[in-house]
Amino acid sequence: MSDKLRRLVDVLQGELTVREIGRKITSDTEQRLSKKQREFILREQAKTIQKSSARKATTTARWPSCVAASRRPASPRRRGARPSAS
Repeated sequence: MSDKLRRLVDVLQGELTVREIGRKITSDTEQRLSKKQREFILREQAKTIQKSSARKATTTARWPSCVAASRRPASPRRRGARPSAS
């Protein structure tokens, strides 16, 4: 091989190495970002679930007292009516 051709091959191999390293860096970066994005989305979903659960727990905790306050006796008595003797 001539010297010019040998130098061209060396330069091209160097360029190829640089491009391979660049692709590897890009690929690794995309994978890390993708993982971080998934983690972020999962954290946000967990927060939403926790908030929803807290709201439901608060509503459920208040519900019995609201219902008890609005309940009427099972057999309301009329004024002046006496309980029947059985």
